[in-house]
Amino acid sequence: MIHRPTHRVREALSAGRYAAGCYIQLNSPESVEIAGAAGLDYVIIDCQHGAIDFESAVHMIRAAQAIGVTPLVRPVDHTPGFIMKVLDAGALGVVVPDIVHAAQARAVVSAARYGVAGNGGTRGACPSTRAAWHQTDDWPGFMQHANDTVSVWLILESREAFANADAILAVPGIDAVIPGTFDLSHQMQLFGQREHEAVTEACLSLTHKAAALGIPVVRSIRAQGESDMARERQVWEAHGARIFHIGGDRRLLRNAWRDRLNGLRS
Repeated sequence: MIHRPTHRVREALSAGRYAAGCYIQLNSPESVEIAGAAGLDYVIIDCQHGAIDFESAVHMIRAAQAIGVTPLVRPVDHTPGFIMKVLDAGALGVVVPDIVHAAQARAVVSAARYGVAGNGGTRGACPSTRAAWHQTDDWPGFMQHANDTVSVWLILESREAFANADAILAVPGIDAVIPGTFDLSHQMQLFGQREHEAVTEACLSLTHKAAALGIPVVRSIRAQGESDMARERQVWEAHGARIFHIGGDRRLLRNAWRDRLNGLRS
């Protein structure tokens, strides 16, 4: 019997809950398994900044499916061909960087969905992909399930992108938007000052615009300690954020080892 994976982020949001996940940048299926074992809803397999090629991404998607965490892939850019390949490999969505114009957003949404009833989808149709279980799944049923399940998250990370936010957010088929605070800070000549007032103000504006349209906003939680993390989540939740990154594997591993080392030295 064919098992069609569920999308834990969609399930959480539909139930009125927030969703939590992390970036995976290490070329490691075990990192994906650990994230799933910890109870996260999703992982973003980072092919842009991580040490991950397409073949490795397939193994990491397989690990996500085995542990039950939702696999999303961050491609190198918004090239439709790569988006189609990772979805054919079993990813349940893409997290696409450097979206600046509405036309780019429309192209990404189109590439992620099969063309049905004039929906504008241009995803290449092939029944022998891994996502369709190698020509074993019922094709019409799989195609509908894939269109209903796939997530398209867009990263806006430049001043021009934020200026074009109204037009970008008006594109049908966007499932979430991410304010790219680090790149935005560089464009503002603030060089990594993610919490600077100007960066925060821009992110709040984008969050409010997206929330008004019913588009979930993804926010990275950078506080340390349970109470501070919960407080930061509550603040952004009040503004309309519904999905939360709790850190990437590189950062979390470094912080854990550093804290252990500092404890040993003290």
